[in-house]
Amino acid sequence: MRTFRIKIYVWATYLVSLMAFGCADEETVRGGGYPGVPVASISVDEMIVPVGTLVQLDGSKSLAQAKGSSSFDDEELLIAFHWAFAEMPAGSSAEINNRHLQKPWFSPDMAGEYVIAMYVDNGVWKSETKTITIKVQDCFPTVDPVTSYPDEPVARNLIQVSAQVTEECGEQKPFRYQWQFASLPAGSSATLNNAQIEAPSFFADVAGDYVLNLSVRDAWGRHGQPVTHTISVTSSTLTCGTAAPVAKIEAIWSSGTPADFPNFKVPVDSNIQLSGQASSDADNDAPCSLGQELFYSWRFISAAPDSDAKFNNSQIINPTFSVGMPGAYQIGLTVMDSIGLISKETTVIVTAQYQNP
Repeated sequence: MRTFRIKIYVWATYLVSLMAFGCADEETVRGGGYPGVPVASISVDEMIVPVGTLVQLDGSKSLAQAKGSSSFDDEELLIAFHWAFAEMPAGSSAEINNRHLQKPWFSPDMAGEYVIAMYVDNGVWKSETKTITIKVQDCFPTVDPVTSYPDEPVARNLIQVSAQVTEECGEQKPFRYQWQFASLPAGSSATLNNAQIEAPSFFADVAGDYVLNLSVRDAWGRHGQPVTHTISVTSSTLTCGTAAPVAKIEAIWSSGTPADFPNFKVPVDSNIQLSGQASSDADNDAPCSLGQELFYSWRFISAAPDSDAKFNNSQIINPTFSVGMPGAYQIGLTVMDSIGLISKETTVIVTAQYQNP
């Protein structure tokens, strides 16, 4: 009980002294052992933000630096925070979520300058009011450019479109896309595979102009200016699946040594490997891209006298053979695709000769 009475006496004495020195300057009060004046401080991560951004205010450094505590001033009295808008754009209804938090936030709803004011008090003194200005930009997504692939589209082929989107005050992703056909060529029933993605595609069923509109919204729902893109599709002169393959012969090596045989001249008794890898089929190229398999057929049209040269396998892409006698070996290659179309036979002559001693 004695201790309790002493504490009451001390606290009463403190209040009486405080009243007595109410008109004293700060140095006098500090010198007499009374609480010092706290110091307000405001910080934010970004000073320039888009409309709709969550702005986190931070008053955690509002204290005298001697103690280094985010909750007490230099006399270790609790600090109370007081936030308010000193200025804001006309018509804005933005609000600070809690005016007495150490780290409140607000979301600007209009472009312009938001001046935030804050002071702190420790129950005895209040700090000077500090302000910070947040500049808010009202920006919109911009589409530039819209592109399409292929560059020279042909009817009865797949066409893909895509858009590049930017925002001046920082991209607010994810962007939301809305594509639609403004017009189609007569007789077309083209549809987009997905009208709400960045790069949809469609099948151009007839020749003519395909006109697409695109509008984009950012993560805050802001609309950019709609854009229009026209794709001019020409008539196809190619009927896919009707092209015969083209056979081509290349030499790979002679007697195990990589070789370049511009005239296909080799020493007698050489082992030679040829290749049909360079053979092609136009149906496998764009725009058809059928992916047909090729089958190879090799033969000796003629050989050196008394030669018994033969392929190790005449039905593969890269057969080998040996030349045991001097003379000319004429070789033919025919290629067939997977729907049965056959190339013209292409030929090459390999000349075997004795090397000079």
